[in-house]
Amino acid sequence: MSESISILLFVNMVDLCACIFVSAVLLQRDGNVTKALKTLSVIPPLLFETGIYCIFGQILTDQSEKLSDSAISCGWVDCNERFKRDFLVFLISTSKPLEITVGKMSKLSKQMFVQVLNGSYGLLNLLYHFQSTE
Repeated sequence: MSESISILLFVNMVDLCACIFVSAVLLQRDGNVTKALKTLSVIPPLLFETGIYCIFGQILTDQSEKLSDSAISCGWVDCNERFKRDFLVFLISTSKPLEITVGKMSKLSKQMFVQVLNGSYGLLNLLYHFQSTE
C-alpha cells in the first residue's frame, strides 16, 4: 500500500500542476475564462483526495500521542501485579507514536500535504519557464 499511496500523491501533484498550467495558458492565449474555469474545477477534488490521506494520517498520529496520557489516568495504581506488568509493557509500546509512512521515507501528515502543494508549485514554475522561453 505504501507504493500505491506514494504513486497517488505524485500523480496528484502532477495533475495539480498541469491543471493550473493549462488554465494559465488558456487565459493568456485565448482569454477564454470558461475553458480555464473548467480546467480549474478539477483542482478541488484533487486537493480533497490528497488532503484526506494526509489529514487522516495526522489525526492518527495525534491520537496515538494522546494514548499514553489517557492510559496513565485510568486508575492503574489499585490494580493487581499482573495488570501492572502488562500495563508497563503497554506504556513502553505507546511511547513512540504511531505513524503511517509513505515510500519508507515520509509520513502522512499536514507537512506531507504542504510538500505535495510545494512540489506542484515547483513543477508549475518549471513548466511556465519552459513555455515562456519558447
